[in-house]
Amino acid sequence: MLLNMLSYAYHMDWWRISDTPGLTDIYALEATMPPNSTQDQVRLMLQDLLVERFHLEVHRATRNIDGYSLTVAKGGPKLQQAKPLPETGSGEFDDGYVVGTIPEVDALLVKGHNASVLQLAEFLERSLGTSVLDRTNLTGKYDFELICSRDPEYASPNLLASCIKRAGLAMQKYKGPVEFLVIDHLGKLVEN
Repeated sequence: MLLNMLSYAYHMDWWRISDTPGLTDIYALEATMPPNSTQDQVRLMLQDLLVERFHLEVHRATRNIDGYSLTVAKGGPKLQQAKPLPETGSGEFDDGYVVGTIPEVDALLVKGHNASVLQLAEFLERSLGTSVLDRTNLTGKYDFELICSRDPEYASPNLLASCIKRAGLAMQKYKGPVEFLVIDHLGKLVEN
C-alpha cells in the first residue's frame, strides 16, 4: 500500500500522514540497494523514488495534540541490554524491532529485539493511534518479552500500560507539539 511506503520512507506513523486520495492503492516495489545500507539510507532512497515516480510533494507541519509521554518509573527500568550483534557482511541490517501479539484472551505479549526505547514508543504510537514521546533518556538497545495480563500486581485498565509497568516505565498524559507529514501533491504512477 502506498501509505505504508510513505510511512516507512518518512519514518512517520500512518496517523501522522495527511489523508489524500490514492494512499490506499497497492503497488509492488522491486528495488535493490547497495550492500550494508542502513535503514536511514534506504528511507532516503525510497523518498527519492516516490518523488520521481509519483511527483510527490510534501511538507512537515506541527500541531498540538493529546498524547502520552514515556518515562522511567520509580525503581528504574527493567529492560535487559541486547547482546552485541555479529557482523554478517551480507548487506542485511538489523536495526531492531518491537512487535505485539495476543497469545490468549486478556493477555498481550510485547517483544523487543535489539530495540531502542524510541522504537518501543513508536510501537505504542501505532497501537494507540496517538503520540508517545520518549522521555526516558535511555539510549541503549534492549531485548525483552513483556507478557501482560490483568494481573493485580500490575493493575491497569489497559494491557499496554500493564506491559509498560513491567518494563519499569510509565506513561503519563501529555499535550504538546507533534510533527505531521502533509501531502501537497500526489500524481499518478510514472512507469520505468
